[in-house]
Amino acid sequence: NSVTNCGYTICCRSNLTGNGTAGVFGSYNCDAAEPTVRVLLDFIQNMKPAPAFFVYVETYPTSSYDRLNKNTQTLLKSFGEQWSSMFHVLPDQLSTISKHAYYTALIMPGLRILAINPLYDYLYNVFAFRSELDPAKEEQRQFIRHTLQTARQNNEKNRDPDNLDKTTGVSLAAPSVTTYFGSNLGVNPSIRVYKMDSATFKPLDYDQYYISIPESNEKGVAEVKKHYTFTEEYQLADLSPSNFEALSNRIHTNWTEYQKFEANFYVLADDRPSCSKEDTLCRKRLTCQTRESKPLRYAACLLDKIGI
Repeated sequence: NSVTNCGYTICCRSNLTGNGTAGVFGSYNCDAAEPTVRVLLDFIQNMKPAPAFFVYVETYPTSSYDRLNKNTQTLLKSFGEQWSSMFHVLPDQLSTISKHAYYTALIMPGLRILAINPLYDYLYNVFAFRSELDPAKEEQRQFIRHTLQTARQNNEKNRDPDNLDKTTGVSLAAPSVTTYFGSNLGVNPSIRVYKMDSATFKPLDYDQYYISIPESNEKGVAEVKKHYTFTEEYQLADLSPSNFEALSNRIHTNWTEYQKFEANFYVLADDRPSCSKEDTLCRKRLTCQTRESKPLRYAACLLDKIGI
Protein backbone atom coordinates (compact mmCIF):
# COMPACT_ATOMS: atom_id res chain seq x y z
CA ASN A 1 0.00 0.00 0.00
CA SER A 2 1.15 3.57 -0.72
CA VAL A 3 1.19 6.56 1.63
CA THR A 4 -1.23 9.42 0.94
CA ASN A 5 0.47 12.10 3.10
CA CYS A 6 4.11 12.35 2.13
CA GLY A 7 5.06 16.04 2.17
CA TYR A 8 5.16 16.22 -1.62
CA THR A 9 2.65 17.45 -4.20
CA ILE A 10 1.61 13.94 -5.26
CA CYS A 11 2.05 10.88 -3.07
CA CYS A 12 1.50 7.13 -3.61
CA ARG A 13 5.01 6.50 -4.90
CA SER A 14 7.05 3.49 -3.80
CA ASN A 15 10.05 5.64 -2.85
CA LEU A 16 8.11 8.02 -0.55
CA THR A 17 7.45 7.76 3.17
CA GLY A 18 4.71 9.26 5.32
CA ASN A 19 1.33 8.27 6.66
CA GLY A 20 -2.12 7.44 5.33
CA THR A 21 -2.84 4.48 3.09
CA ALA A 22 -4.26 4.52 -0.41
CA GLY A 23 -6.80 1.88 -1.34
CA VAL A 24 -6.56 -0.51 -4.26
CA PHE A 25 -8.24 2.06 -6.51
CA GLY A 26 -6.17 5.00 -5.33
CA SER A 27 -6.63 8.18 -3.33
CA TYR A 28 -7.56 11.80 -4.02
CA ASN A 29 -4.04 12.87 -3.06
CA CYS A 30 -2.42 10.65 -5.67
CA ASP A 31 -2.30 10.12 -9.38
CA ALA A 32 -4.69 7.61 -10.95
CA ALA A 33 -4.14 4.03 -9.80
CA GLU A 34 -3.53 1.41 -12.49
CA PRO A 35 -6.54 -0.78 -11.50
CA THR A 36 -8.81 2.29 -11.86
CA VAL A 37 -7.46 3.12 -15.31
CA ARG A 38 -7.93 -0.49 -16.42
CA VAL A 39 -11.57 -0.49 -15.29
CA LEU A 40 -12.26 2.66 -17.32
CA LEU A 41 -10.48 1.32 -20.41
CA ASP A 42 -12.45 -1.94 -20.17
CA PHE A 43 -15.65 0.10 -19.88
CA ILE A 44 -14.80 2.05 -23.05
CA GLN A 45 -13.89 -1.12 -24.91
CA ASN A 46 -17.21 -2.76 -24.04
CA MET A 47 -19.50 0.22 -24.69
CA LYS A 48 -22.53 -0.34 -26.91
CA PRO A 49 -22.71 1.22 -29.39
CA ALA A 50 -18.94 1.35 -29.69
CA PRO A 51 -17.43 4.86 -29.87
CA ALA A 52 -16.04 5.81 -33.25
CA PHE A 53 -12.77 6.81 -31.57
CA PHE A 54 -11.40 7.87 -28.21
CA VAL A 55 -8.88 10.55 -27.33
CA TYR A 56 -6.25 10.16 -24.62
CA VAL A 57 -4.45 13.32 -23.53
CA GLU A 58 -1.39 13.27 -21.28
CA THR A 59 -0.95 16.03 -18.71
CA TYR A 60 2.03 17.75 -17.08
CA PRO A 61 2.32 19.97 -13.97
CA THR A 62 1.46 23.23 -15.69
CA SER A 63 3.25 25.54 -13.26
CA SER A 64 6.68 24.02 -13.89
CA TYR A 65 6.98 23.12 -17.58
CA ASP A 66 10.45 23.92 -18.94
CA ARG A 67 11.29 22.00 -22.11
CA LEU A 68 14.88 23.24 -22.02
CA ASN A 69 15.40 21.33 -18.76
CA LYS A 70 17.00 17.90 -19.27
CA ASN A 71 14.53 16.27 -16.86
CA THR A 72 11.63 17.55 -18.96
CA GLN A 73 13.25 16.28 -22.13
CA THR A 74 13.66 12.86 -20.52
CA LEU A 75 9.99 12.92 -19.49
CA LEU A 76 8.84 13.84 -23.01
CA LYS A 77 10.92 11.01 -24.46
CA SER A 78 9.29 8.65 -21.97
CA PHE A 79 5.84 9.89 -23.03
CA GLY A 80 6.67 9.05 -26.63
CA GLU A 81 7.83 5.56 -25.71
CA GLN A 82 4.71 4.90 -23.63
CA TRP A 83 2.35 6.20 -26.32
CA SER A 84 4.01 4.09 -29.03
CA SER A 85 3.60 1.00 -26.84
CA MET A 86 -0.13 1.66 -26.32
CA PHE A 87 -1.22 3.14 -29.66
CA HIS A 88 -0.38 2.99 -33.32
CA VAL A 89 1.89 6.04 -33.53
CA LEU A 90 3.37 7.11 -36.84
CA PRO A 91 7.07 8.09 -36.96
CA ASP A 92 6.37 11.80 -37.50
CA GLN A 93 3.89 11.78 -34.57
CA LEU A 94 6.38 10.03 -32.30
CA SER A 95 8.99 12.65 -33.17
CA THR A 96 6.83 15.66 -32.22
CA ILE A 97 5.43 13.96 -29.08
CA SER A 98 8.88 12.96 -27.83
CA LYS A 99 10.48 16.32 -28.49
CA HIS A 100 7.70 18.88 -28.12
CA ALA A 101 4.50 17.20 -26.78
CA TYR A 102 2.23 17.95 -29.75
CA TYR A 103 0.94 15.96 -32.70
CA THR A 104 -1.78 15.65 -35.32
CA ALA A 105 -3.78 12.63 -36.48
CA LEU A 106 -6.48 12.02 -39.08
CA ILE A 107 -9.16 10.22 -37.03
CA MET A 108 -11.47 9.49 -39.95
CA PRO A 109 -12.06 11.03 -43.38
CA GLY A 110 -12.84 14.70 -42.79
CA LEU A 111 -11.94 14.81 -39.06
CA ARG A 112 -8.47 15.64 -37.75
CA ILE A 113 -7.12 15.91 -34.21
CA LEU A 114 -4.62 18.69 -33.56
CA ALA A 115 -3.06 18.35 -30.10
CA ILE A 116 -0.84 21.28 -29.14
CA ASN A 117 1.36 22.11 -26.18
CA PRO A 118 -0.13 25.30 -24.61
CA LEU A 119 2.41 25.62 -21.80
CA TYR A 120 4.83 27.87 -23.69
CA ASP A 121 2.48 30.82 -23.10
CA TYR A 122 0.62 29.68 -19.99
CA LEU A 123 0.61 32.57 -17.51
CA TYR A 124 0.97 30.35 -14.43
CA ASN A 125 3.92 28.42 -15.84
CA VAL A 126 6.88 29.99 -14.02
CA PHE A 127 9.20 29.00 -16.88
CA ALA A 128 7.06 30.49 -19.66
CA PHE A 129 9.41 33.49 -19.96
CA ARG A 130 12.12 31.10 -21.18
CA SER A 131 9.95 29.86 -24.03
CA GLU A 132 11.27 32.55 -26.36
CA LEU A 133 14.67 30.89 -26.04
CA ASP A 134 13.24 27.55 -27.08
CA PRO A 135 13.14 26.97 -30.85
CA ALA A 136 10.36 24.42 -30.25
CA LYS A 137 7.90 27.24 -29.62
CA GLU A 138 8.30 28.62 -33.14
CA GLU A 139 8.39 25.08 -34.53
CA GLN A 140 4.99 24.49 -32.95
CA ARG A 141 3.61 27.71 -34.47
CA GLN A 142 4.75 26.59 -37.91
CA PHE A 143 3.36 23.11 -37.27
CA ILE A 144 -0.06 24.54 -36.39
CA ARG A 145 -0.11 26.81 -39.44
CA HIS A 146 0.89 24.01 -41.78
CA THR A 147 -1.58 21.53 -40.25
CA LEU A 148 -4.52 23.95 -40.43
CA GLN A 149 -3.67 25.04 -43.96
CA THR A 150 -3.46 21.43 -45.14
CA ALA A 151 -6.69 20.57 -43.33
CA ARG A 152 -8.55 23.43 -45.05
CA GLN A 153 -7.26 22.30 -48.41
CA ASN A 154 -8.51 18.77 -47.68
CA ASN A 155 -11.84 20.01 -46.27
CA GLU A 156 -11.13 18.54 -42.83
CA LYS A 157 -12.64 19.64 -39.52
CA ASN A 158 -10.16 20.13 -36.66
CA ARG A 159 -10.62 19.25 -33.00
CA ASP A 160 -8.35 20.20 -30.13
CA PRO A 161 -8.59 17.27 -27.64
CA ASP A 162 -7.99 19.53 -24.65
CA ASN A 163 -11.17 21.38 -25.66
CA LEU A 164 -12.85 18.64 -27.61
CA ASP A 165 -16.14 20.22 -28.52
CA LYS A 166 -15.30 23.71 -29.64
CA THR A 167 -18.05 25.62 -31.38
CA THR A 168 -18.11 29.32 -32.16
CA GLY A 169 -17.17 31.08 -28.95
CA VAL A 170 -17.61 27.99 -26.73
CA SER A 171 -15.17 25.47 -25.30
CA LEU A 172 -15.81 22.55 -22.97
CA ALA A 173 -12.81 21.08 -21.17
CA ALA A 174 -13.19 17.35 -20.58
CA PRO A 175 -12.55 15.96 -17.07
CA SER A 176 -9.63 13.79 -16.04
CA VAL A 177 -8.99 10.18 -15.14
CA THR A 178 -6.34 11.54 -12.77
CA THR A 179 -7.74 11.85 -9.24
CA TYR A 180 -5.25 14.51 -8.09
CA PHE A 181 -6.64 18.03 -8.52
CA GLY A 182 -4.43 20.11 -6.26
CA SER A 183 -2.96 20.17 -2.76
CA ASN A 184 -5.44 18.32 -0.52
CA LEU A 185 -7.99 18.33 -3.35
CA GLY A 186 -9.22 15.56 -5.56
CA VAL A 187 -11.84 14.50 -8.07
CA ASN A 188 -13.36 11.18 -8.99
CA PRO A 189 -11.91 9.84 -12.25
CA SER A 190 -14.27 10.36 -15.16
CA ILE A 191 -14.67 10.18 -18.91
CA ARG A 192 -17.02 11.76 -21.42
CA VAL A 193 -18.71 10.28 -24.45
CA TYR A 194 -19.42 13.02 -26.97
CA LYS A 195 -22.21 12.82 -29.52
CA MET A 196 -21.34 14.51 -32.80
CA ASP A 197 -23.14 15.09 -36.07
CA SER A 198 -21.79 12.45 -38.46
CA ALA A 199 -21.79 14.86 -41.41
CA THR A 200 -20.53 18.11 -39.88
CA PHE A 201 -18.81 16.71 -36.73
CA LYS A 202 -20.58 19.40 -34.74
CA PRO A 203 -20.88 18.42 -31.03
CA LEU A 204 -24.49 17.73 -30.06
CA ASP A 205 -24.32 16.48 -26.46
CA TYR A 206 -22.25 14.34 -24.10
CA ASP A 207 -22.67 11.72 -21.38
CA GLN A 208 -20.31 11.75 -18.40
CA TYR A 209 -19.29 8.62 -16.47
CA TYR A 210 -17.26 8.30 -13.27
CA ILE A 211 -15.85 5.99 -10.59
CA SER A 212 -16.29 6.84 -6.90
CA ILE A 213 -12.87 6.27 -5.34
CA PRO A 214 -14.05 5.99 -1.69
CA GLU A 215 -16.90 3.63 -2.59
CA SER A 216 -14.65 1.48 -4.79
CA ASN A 217 -12.01 1.12 -2.07
CA GLU A 218 -14.66 0.26 0.50
CA LYS A 219 -16.34 -2.41 -1.66
CA GLY A 220 -13.16 -3.70 -3.28
CA VAL A 221 -14.77 -3.34 -6.72
CA ALA A 222 -14.78 -0.30 -9.01
CA GLU A 223 -18.02 0.41 -10.83
CA VAL A 224 -18.33 2.91 -13.68
CA LYS A 225 -21.55 4.89 -13.20
CA LYS A 226 -23.38 7.34 -15.41
CA HIS A 227 -23.05 10.84 -13.95
CA TYR A 228 -25.26 12.92 -16.25
CA THR A 229 -26.20 13.88 -19.79
CA PHE A 230 -25.22 17.51 -20.36
CA THR A 231 -28.35 18.91 -22.04
CA GLU A 232 -30.62 17.11 -19.55
CA GLU A 233 -28.60 18.10 -16.50
CA TYR A 234 -28.65 21.80 -17.36
CA GLN A 235 -31.91 21.88 -19.32
CA LEU A 236 -30.44 23.11 -22.59
CA ALA A 237 -31.92 22.63 -26.03
CA ASP A 238 -28.49 22.39 -27.66
CA LEU A 239 -24.85 23.41 -27.29
CA SER A 240 -25.16 26.82 -28.96
CA PRO A 241 -23.11 29.76 -27.62
CA SER A 242 -26.29 31.61 -26.59
CA ASN A 243 -27.40 28.67 -24.45
CA PHE A 244 -23.98 28.46 -22.83
CA GLU A 245 -24.11 32.15 -22.00
CA ALA A 246 -27.53 31.72 -20.41
CA LEU A 247 -26.24 28.75 -18.41
CA SER A 248 -23.22 30.74 -17.22
CA ASN A 249 -25.53 33.49 -15.99
CA ARG A 250 -27.69 30.95 -14.14
CA ILE A 251 -24.68 29.37 -12.46
CA HIS A 252 -23.53 32.80 -11.33
CA THR A 253 -26.84 34.11 -10.02
CA ASN A 254 -28.80 31.03 -8.97
CA TRP A 255 -27.53 29.36 -5.78
CA THR A 256 -29.15 25.99 -6.52
CA GLU A 257 -27.70 25.96 -10.03
CA TYR A 258 -24.28 26.88 -8.65
CA GLN A 259 -24.35 23.99 -6.14
CA LYS A 260 -25.15 21.56 -8.95
CA PHE A 261 -22.33 22.93 -11.10
CA GLU A 262 -19.85 22.81 -8.22
CA ALA A 263 -20.68 19.18 -7.44
CA ASN A 264 -20.34 18.25 -11.12
CA PHE A 265 -17.08 20.18 -11.45
CA TYR A 266 -15.47 18.05 -8.73
CA VAL A 267 -17.20 14.91 -10.09
CA LEU A 268 -19.08 14.24 -6.83
CA ALA A 269 -15.84 13.89 -4.88
CA ASP A 270 -16.15 13.38 -1.12
CA ASP A 271 -14.78 16.19 1.07
CA ARG A 272 -14.66 18.50 -1.93
CA PRO A 273 -14.27 22.24 -1.31
CA SER A 274 -17.58 24.05 -1.21
CA CYS A 275 -18.30 27.78 -1.25
CA SER A 276 -20.92 29.29 1.01
CA LYS A 277 -23.84 31.17 -0.47
CA GLU A 278 -22.55 34.44 0.99
CA ASP A 279 -18.93 34.05 -0.22
CA THR A 280 -19.29 35.56 -3.69
CA LEU A 281 -15.53 35.73 -4.35
CA CYS A 282 -15.17 32.01 -3.66
CA ARG A 283 -18.04 31.28 -6.02
CA LYS A 284 -16.64 33.58 -8.73
CA ARG A 285 -13.37 31.66 -8.75
CA LEU A 286 -15.40 28.89 -10.30
CA THR A 287 -18.14 30.74 -12.16
CA CYS A 288 -15.71 33.08 -13.94
CA GLN A 289 -14.18 29.99 -15.52
CA THR A 290 -17.45 29.53 -17.40
CA ARG A 291 -16.94 32.92 -19.07
CA GLU A 292 -13.22 33.56 -19.45
CA SER A 293 -10.36 31.27 -20.51
CA LYS A 294 -7.56 33.84 -20.68
CA PRO A 295 -5.88 34.48 -17.29
CA LEU A 296 -5.99 38.29 -17.45
CA ARG A 297 -9.67 38.38 -18.41
CA TYR A 298 -10.40 35.79 -15.73
CA ALA A 299 -8.74 38.08 -13.17
CA ALA A 300 -10.81 40.99 -14.44
CA CYS A 301 -13.95 38.88 -14.01
CA LEU A 302 -13.01 38.22 -10.38
CA LEU A 303 -12.65 41.97 -9.84
CA ASP A 304 -16.03 42.70 -11.49
CA LYS A 305 -14.32 44.42 -14.39
CA ILE A 306 -16.18 42.10 -16.77
CA GLY A 307 -19.90 41.76 -16.27
CA ILE A 308 -21.51 38.39 -15.69
